[in-house]
Amino acid sequence: MRVYAAKFNPSETRPRVALIIAGIGLSVTESNDAIVSTPPAVTLAFSPYAVQPEKLVDEARLQGHEFLISIPMEPQGYPLNDEGPEALLTGADPALNHQRLEWARAAMAWFLVFVEHPPEGISRMEIESAAISALEVPQLQELSLEILGQLATPKSQSALVEAVSRNDWPIALRVKALGAFRKAVEKRGVQLTTQQILQQYERYNQSTQSPPEVRKILGLILDYIEAPTQVQAVGIQAKE
Repeated sequence: MRVYAAKFNPSETRPRVALIIAGIGLSVTESNDAIVSTPPAVTLAFSPYAVQPEKLVDEARLQGHEFLISIPMEPQGYPLNDEGPEALLTGADPALNHQRLEWARAAMAWFLVFVEHPPEGISRMEIESAAISALEVPQLQELSLEILGQLATPKSQSALVEAVSRNDWPIALRVKALGAFRKAVEKRGVQLTTQQILQQYERYNQSTQSPPEVRKILGLILDYIEAPTQVQAVGIQAKE
């Protein structure tokens, strides 16, 4: 929370009251009104059921608002008072609540906006470091690959080619890493060092005994390196 918190005057000694408006995103018109008409000190809590969260989050940041993500939970008066089909329920199986929590986490994918508009107090380097670390967390791998593809920095591109080359990853995930590398090259050109490029050639040359789909993605890395201005999406039949 401290990373994304807005600045305040530490010399102010009067009592503070926190104001949070919940349900942002359920109605685009009303949400826009709340974003532009309330002072920046008012915090906005976005619903995971939000209709157009990307645009609303971007506008909220431009207006200076802090924002949170609401997790729908069982309210008083349930089921007459219902928080929606993905609410966490006291009587639900723990596995189902975990699944619904993961759904809410997935709804946060629009935080990718931070790549282009980092919050005050956090840098792209910190976002990059967090994304690379999250490559080791199965639930966050795909989102991390997308973030690294958008960053497209030398370190991000290096992490992506390493991900494509990981034999302990399923081919489907390695294909996603390949797609993220392609987008990174399209955005900023090849940012790998000569040594890293030579290493990729060596990996390809040593893959003669690998499954065809593995050899193909290793070859596509080289294609993207050799012709970054002519990169085209190539369909691959991924095998689980």
